[in-house]
Amino acid sequence: MGTIRWKLWWLQLQVGAAWFAEALTHEPIYRPAWALTHNRGRKIIKREFTFCGETVEMAGHIQWNVAEISVDWHREFFSFGWLQDVVAIHSEKIASSFAREFINGFTLITPHDDLHSSAWEPEVAGERLAHWLYYRAFVLRGGSKTFFVRYERALLRHIQMLYQLGCTNPEALSPNALKGLLAAATALPSLIDLLQPLLRWLEMLIQRDILPDGGHISLSPHHHVQFLRTLIEMKEMLETISIAFEPLDHAIARMGAFLRMIIHGDGKLGLFQQNLMDDPTLIAQCLQQAGIDLASPSPKAHRAESSGYARIHGAHQSLLLTRIPPSARQDAPVGVGSIEFSVAKERLIVNCGTYVGTSNAWIHAMQQPSAFSVLSSTDDAPDTHTPYHASQTLKSHDSHTTLQLLLPLAHGVTHERQLDVYHHERMMRGKDMLHWSGAEHLATNGLDVAVRFHLHPDVRCQPRKEHGILLTLVSGQEWLFSTSAANFLHVEESVFLGVQGKPQKTLQLCIAWRATEERSGISWELRYVAAP
Repeated sequence: MGTIRWKLWWLQLQVGAAWFAEALTHEPIYRPAWALTHNRGRKIIKREFTFCGETVEMAGHIQWNVAEISVDWHREFFSFGWLQDVVAIHSEKIASSFAREFINGFTLITPHDDLHSSAWEPEVAGERLAHWLYYRAFVLRGGSKTFFVRYERALLRHIQMLYQLGCTNPEALSPNALKGLLAAATALPSLIDLLQPLLRWLEMLIQRDILPDGGHISLSPHHHVQFLRTLIEMKEMLETISIAFEPLDHAIARMGAFLRMIIHGDGKLGLFQQNLMDDPTLIAQCLQQAGIDLASPSPKAHRAESSGYARIHGAHQSLLLTRIPPSARQDAPVGVGSIEFSVAKERLIVNCGTYVGTSNAWIHAMQQPSAFSVLSSTDDAPDTHTPYHASQTLKSHDSHTTLQLLLPLAHGVTHERQLDVYHHERMMRGKDMLHWSGAEHLATNGLDVAVRFHLHPDVRCQPRKEHGILLTLVSGQEWLFSTSAANFLHVEESVFLGVQGKPQKTLQLCIAWRATEERSGISWELRYVAAP
């Protein structure tokens, strides 16, 4: 039935092609109002494309499949999202001619050309369709009649492909695929009849991809921001034709509240779950569009039960922590129980982040527990014969808030992590303990474990003999890290990939020992000691 439906609609669309063509020539009534990047636009005009930390210079002909460049770079390139940066430069004539060159080149691609496989992924095609429609008047101005015909046919091809996918398998519609169709339906009067199925598919998408606490189903803060941004654009499209969609409004409000919980004082994201820090300007715009008032006070403690995140505020300090969410069972995400700690707008303890590139070795390394600020063992694989159960308790006291986690490691060993963040003192205390229930042989023979605290690259590190390790922030603030296991505390090299997924040298504090029943845990403290 779905196939018949899209074929009938496609016949109707062809009949209305004249009205479709006429609508293309009018100035769009909607363009997203995200902050534009003038410098990137100027570089792109010079045929220098930098996405996901990778740069490709296209001197001469356009490359539709660049060897040894990541699939993420290709997705950004084929999405044509960079059109908004090209539009931002001063010379409209040069910019529109440049945009037409690449759009025209794409419309001329044949099955025999070397085209990267990501080009026609629904998510990429939908983003491309949306941006071609957002800036259609800009692109068409000064173009030839031949270009106009190619452009029109290419738009129809995109709409046909995505609408057919929605009719036959709506569950396969990605957020940007749906956004592209909604951009067509709200911008082109001949497609207004698409709105009814599109809103139904949008409600299905919201129910599928947004968890009860407002987090994204991927558990990735980066994907959360991108999904929220897409929803905001769809809401604004509907507003241009005076349509309010209540499920969409509620989804944006819930995701905005969750986003506020997972950002640091610098306005950027915590590095959990295959994540980059993202642009703080974009994050601030998303929060504003979601109706979140950053000036209002935050709760001292906030736990997102479905997504598995927790946040505790202290005296000018914030602790972010992720744990296993209750929906996960066999495949526990890496970095469970890891922490990040910031002081006002400065980061102190971080996770390593996510590698962006084509090196399998780097990708693998950043997916190991050792890339997170958490306890890890020589055998981190949980027992695959039983569900992965974790528990979390959060208690507020007059002086501090306590977060306690119980996380299974392997072969019956359980890791207990307790974190105390103080409300009026600049201090955090922690305990990492192992429980040996059902693992007596490991309690006797020992298990090699390490508790790691990766430091932000801007943090200077100076050992203070038996007193611990002095950590100095860029502002000059000094914090002292000390532990009950001082003999096992070492400063080691580490990496930080929070900026565009590229490695930066940094350091980590590592407490490594052979845990036995007699020495099953450690305690540690991070305390503010001096102002600049």
